[in-house]
Amino acid sequence: MGSTTEVLSPQTELLQICRQVIEGQLAPDVAYNIIRTLMKTIDNIPSLLVDVLAIVDLELSTEKKNEECRKYFLEFISHLTDRVVADDVLKCELDVLGANEQTTRSRVVKTKTRLFFKQVKFNLLREESEGYAKLITELLDNPSLTVSKALTRLYHLIGQFNLDPNRVIDIILECFESTLQRRKFFIDLLTEFKASGDDICNILGFKFTFYQVLFLFFIFLSNVFVFIRVFFYLAKSE
Repeated sequence: MGSTTEVLSPQTELLQICRQVIEGQLAPDVAYNIIRTLMKTIDNIPSLLVDVLAIVDLELSTEKKNEECRKYFLEFISHLTDRVVADDVLKCELDVLGANEQTTRSRVVKTKTRLFFKQVKFNLLREESEGYAKLITELLDNPSLTVSKALTRLYHLIGQFNLDPNRVIDIILECFESTLQRRKFFIDLLTEFKASGDDICNILGFKFTFYQVLFLFFIFLSNVFVFIRVFFYLAKSE
């Protein structure tokens, strides 16, 4: 019978390489060259390597390996840093590089929160003109649109274009203002949209403040105009 050669998975092969390094059986620079060779045929080596290094790092801390093993491991990591795996990634994953420190843990939590839980919302019309343009078109160009269908399309647009819900309420109010004959539709839409009363009051308050400033500006212009007329009248009479 012919001999069979066991084919190792990339993770197992990387784990063997790392363990040989910390046990002094394989020089760190030689191990680095082997990994560089593996990267030519396997695409996700950096990702797999981070997992393997985390396992070896855990073994070093739990099994109380001697200082020589730690030295080999750090030397091996120095070859990998920013060549195979980014330095920031290693510092966040490996205790031997300070990942267990409070500041590092806090930074990791903030980074993951920003990446996975923070929703990007476009508040200004110029930031997502297509989404808001479609929203206005849906609300104004289809008088026969029912509230339920409008609400469904509203949610689709918010999700597709990451529209800010408060800005959406603002646009609904603007469309309401321009088509008062459809007041029942817009009142029902705002009710079904579950727009907060506080949010609507804040938006309306901002609008009234803007109109008040605009009104005062027009008063100022009218006074300037009167002053100019009086000035020219007096100049002409002299």
